[in-house]
Amino acid sequence: MAPPKKTLYQILGVARDATPTDIGLAHEMRMSDLQHRTPPDPSTLALVQQAFEILSNPKRRDAYDSQLLTASEKAAAEQQGGAPDLEIGEDEEPAKKLPIVPIAAVAVVVIVALFFVLRSPAPKPPEPVADASTPAAPPPPPPKMRNAAEMLADATPSAGPLMAYSMSGAATPIGMALAIDQGAMITTCHGIPAGGKMVVRVGKEQLPADLTITDEALDLCRLSVAGLTAPPLRLAADEARAGDKVVAVALDANGALVTAEGTIKAVRRGKSGNLLELSTPIGANASGAGLFDQYGKLVGIATVRHDQGTGVHIAIPATAMAQMRSRTK
Repeated sequence: MAPPKKTLYQILGVARDATPTDIGLAHEMRMSDLQHRTPPDPSTLALVQQAFEILSNPKRRDAYDSQLLTASEKAAAEQQGGAPDLEIGEDEEPAKKLPIVPIAAVAVVVIVALFFVLRSPAPKPPEPVADASTPAAPPPPPPKMRNAAEMLADATPSAGPLMAYSMSGAATPIGMALAIDQGAMITTCHGIPAGGKMVVRVGKEQLPADLTITDEALDLCRLSVAGLTAPPLRLAADEARAGDKVVAVALDANGALVTAEGTIKAVRRGKSGNLLELSTPIGANASGAGLFDQYGKLVGIATVRHDQGTGVHIAIPATAMAQMRSRTK
């Protein structure tokens, strides 16, 4: 038996109640994944594009959903076939033997009628007839690519240098911290002194920071930052691949945010998971710098301390944050 035909929702990998934004992001990720494959599959690319064009258009999507509903109702009705067997006891007199075939037909009709009454959705109100002179609304465009200047503007209110203050009041630069949630930031763990008071500078504000998760195995630490109102950075759903173009938002010698463009040279295997080798060097004062893909999504956190050898520039994949827990090496 041939496998059932996939729906347009299954082709894009979204639920039936997906929002237009969900559909646009799913289309972006599916097309990016298929274009990275060698050799590319033109038929699958065409199917994904067709699914996006239909599901991103409200009227075409309603018409398609109606077709799916009709097909599912027919399949359900066919599965309701059959009739109960009528048995007569040994002591009973089969005085009036009813014909089996008409009874079975009546039973099927009753079952199908009940199915439509109980399962069918309420009829939709008729849609207003569109004026023929009015063009149909275009589908929402996929997410736009961001250049380095736009990424710097996006990151400026959500990133900044991290410093540790000793009991004497002396400040020691640690690296960078990036906003990943409401009131929470991420940075690398190495360089954070025990017992020191940490402060992160976001714009012109100096905000106190406290450790909430210290994962030395991943070299990632999560900070709780009181008074942080900056919007969190957007996180990439998938890990970056070799050859991907990236933009690093790091610190210059004066502690100001700057950008550097490069690529992922390779995906290396570290002791606690994958590591991203960068073509762009990261300054010694910018451990914790953000690495962004072409859509401005965070794909990595740079680290200047690693075991991959000298002259190698490394970032920890942003997807590793999902595995964080407090632990030592």
